[in-house]
Amino acid sequence: MSSSYCIYQTGTASSSPSLIDASPKDKLLNTLWYMKKNAYADSTIEATCKRLKHLSKYCNLDNPENVKVFIANKQCSNGFKESLIETYALYCKANNIVWNKPFYERYDRQPKIPSEEKLNMIIANSSKRLALILSIMRARKKVIAARKRRRIL
Repeated sequence: MSSSYCIYQTGTASSSPSLIDASPKDKLLNTLWYMKKNAYADSTIEATCKRLKHLSKYCNLDNPENVKVFIANKQCSNGFKESLIETYALYCKANNIVWNKPFYERYDRQPKIPSEEKLNMIIANSSKRLALILSIMRARKKVIAARKRRRIL
């Protein structure tokens, strides 16, 4: 595993610069600069910064196993764990850290469909145009449900 370094000019103009280990803040900024150079959207860079700060609060970003254990034990959805993994992968790539990415599979939630009573209430309190659209959708839903029942029988 190679580490990142910052070059600081010390001494006189004729002396050579000294290499020192980069601080965690320098590495975080290096990651954000890496993303900017590679044309990531500003919103993506901001979200990555927020996630990296969150990770750095609870674990050592220079220790991939420490990060893996933290993410594995975190009480959150697999989708959020996946975004933390992708964020950390960018950090590793920008700072030349080698690690094996774990895999978290997202699962889709079933959409919440309003009951007939709630749908009628929404239609009654909406504008004429929206009420018409919702009424057509409700009628279409009934036709689709009837077709499904016929196929089952």
